[in-house]
Amino acid sequence: AYHRTSLRCHPDKVCGQGEGARKAADEHYKKVNRAYAVLSDRQKRVGYDSLDATSDNLPTQQEVQEGGFFSVMTYYFEINARWSIDKRIPSLGNPSTPMPEVERFYHFWEGFKTWRDFSQDAEHDPEMAANRYERRAIQKDNEKAAKTRKADETRRLSTLVALAKQLDPRIRAADLEARKKKEDLAKMKQQK
Repeated sequence: AYHRTSLRCHPDKVCGQGEGARKAADEHYKKVNRAYAVLSDRQKRVGYDSLDATSDNLPTQQEVQEGGFFSVMTYYFEINARWSIDKRIPSLGNPSTPMPEVERFYHFWEGFKTWRDFSQDAEHDPEMAANRYERRAIQKDNEKAAKTRKADETRRLSTLVALAKQLDPRIRAADLEARKKKEDLAKMKQQK
């Protein structure tokens, strides 16, 4: 597909249509070549795929309460599951899911490992640097920005997990039951 598109939009194909058409074709040809360079390089492709901003949103408490905990949170966890290195992702489940499975779900998400890479979201292009010192400075700035974005991503996922744990009716019920058992045990000790 690339070669066909490359031949079709090559600037030499429109040389008889004037200078404006040639410049437009030249710009389009450069874009096609840059796209091919990104998509054919595995590291650049991962960086490009990581830039999907549609999955960076988090639900609000109101959204969860109005839409129902399981439907809303399942949606958000499934969106973020695509970034997981481990493809064996446990599901959120439903109200009747046993507590060991619920704990396994939260354990997975608390230790979530992502393949998401923000190196392609660079503010400056090192290729445009005037010399190697400037290129190194730009690369260093870009790496720093990528680390910051990665840390923001980790915080965002931690916030999602914390919100889910806070609002999960199964965890609330288990906590209530544990508190009740503790109170009953304390009452029994007092009666002795």
